[in-house]
Amino acid sequence: MKTTAAFSTFLLFLPFLLLAQTEKRPMKPADLYKLPGVSDPQVSPDGLWVAYTVTTVDSIKDSRSSDVWMVSLDGKINNFK
Repeated sequence: MKTTAAFSTFLLFLPFLLLAQTEKRPMKPADLYKLPGVSDPQVSPDGLWVAYTVTTVDSIKDSRSSDVWMVSLDGKINNFK
């Protein structure tokens, strides 16, 4: 029964998924600024968390912003700014 409900839900949203696809185009140098940079992973002393930085670029303001993110071993993500 769960499989049928999941498949029905998938079929319901399929047209929206198909419409959301955009036309493929070659990657441009300006597209690289839209990709966030992930770096500096550090494991917590208790071994239950991994902290890492995510850097984004604002090309209009000509600036970068870095935030520290943490993920626990159970997969929950927290952003401590």
